[in-house]
Parts: sequence; structure tokens; C-alpha cells
Amino acid sequence: MDLVTELNGNWADQNTYACQMLLRALIDHIPPVFGQKTFDGVIASGGWGRTDESYLSTLGGLQTVR
Repeated sequence: MDLVTELNGNWADQNTYACQMLLRALIDHIPPVFGQKTFDGVIASGGWGRTDESYLSTLGGLQTVR
């Protein structure tokens, strides 16, 4: 939860680069919570509505370095 608190603070302070890095860190830590190896595995594990799955897919795209 410390990462979420830090993300909220950086968002309020308009630190966009810090927010991007914190989102990536959060995404890297989510799969083990759901018993998955990757964020795509979390998305595929099911139980999400279309809207939630769309948002999760967008978040998953943040892992890809472009």
C-alpha cells in the first residue's frame, strides 16, 4: 500500500514521470497476489467485466518499453 500512497502523492504533485514508474512497479507486483507469473496472466484469469478487462489491458501495455 505504500506504493499506492506514494503514487497518489505524486499524482497530486503532478510528478508525471514518477507516476509512470510507480505504476510500472505496481503492475510488476500484482501478478503474484493473484497467483500468476505475468500481468497478462492476471487479465486472462477471468472474472473481469469488459470494461475492467479493457482498463487492465491498458495498464498491461505500460509494461512494454517503447
